[in-house]
Amino acid sequence: MARTGCAHAERQHSMTQTVTVSGIAELVEEATRIRQTGEIPFVEFLNRHTLEVSPPSCAPNTPEYRSFWEDTHFSILGETYEAKRHENFDFDLAQMIECPYPYITKEPAIIAQQVRDWANVLEAIDLPRGSRILEMGAGWGNTSLLLAQSGFDISVLDINPLYLDLITERCRRLGLKIDTIEGEFLDIARLDQHYDAVLFYESFHHSLEHGELLHSVKTRLNEGGRVYFAGEPIIENAPYAWGLNPSGEALFQMHTHGWMELIFDRRYFEALLDSIGFALHWKHFAQGTQVAVASL
Repeated sequence: MARTGCAHAERQHSMTQTVTVSGIAELVEEATRIRQTGEIPFVEFLNRHTLEVSPPSCAPNTPEYRSFWEDTHFSILGETYEAKRHENFDFDLAQMIECPYPYITKEPAIIAQQVRDWANVLEAIDLPRGSRILEMGAGWGNTSLLLAQSGFDISVLDINPLYLDLITERCRRLGLKIDTIEGEFLDIARLDQHYDAVLFYESFHHSLEHGELLHSVKTRLNEGGRVYFAGEPIIENAPYAWGLNPSGEALFQMHTHGWMELIFDRRYFEALLDSIGFALHWKHFAQGTQVAVASL
């Protein structure tokens, strides 16, 4: 599910203009026009906008709180969110095999940022060679391929069979072996394997059931296992504990593709992991990027 840079809330431009749910369609139309001039002006335009929204005052772990965000997502998309339907993403497989994202953008700044992010993930994963790692929502497969080339035993789980076909073919060309598993995030609970680490790179924020997901992830970890969160919108002083990402780029993806795009307040995220039994620490890198490492 790692597809775009909208997860990087910490790197977005200052948001100066608010937009209501009813104004998102017009925002998307204008952004689509601007995109014809390039990917960078498209992203910069979107991230000058933020959603005007007031979540309920109830606790963030209540059904009422979640229902509010589901209803808001419905208002943006115009239909009920279903992960299997809306988190799938159609693309030209043959084209992406030859030139996957981010290279297909032909934007050096975007490509450079992505490559730096992959390097940060590799540096953050301080595990012995041969450690078994499961990437959740591997998308284009860039981080998984890098980790496999670096000597780790990699498996990937993704809801989109096209992504898995892409990863399989890219592996074949490089002489690598990555196990691919088609399924939703919560399907991790049904896997037979245990892992030394689970990686979320630009994917955890697609999970409405993130609390249940973390409980399931814990059951698949070996003793002393770790969970890595990279490129996720986990920020200080978020506008709410968790909910729809209000950035313009996230609004574009929700309206256009139906993706679930969430944001998390750092204190909420840390408390959630602590309640499940994880010890959390942060690894900080250049340009304000960070990787959260949760350990058993």
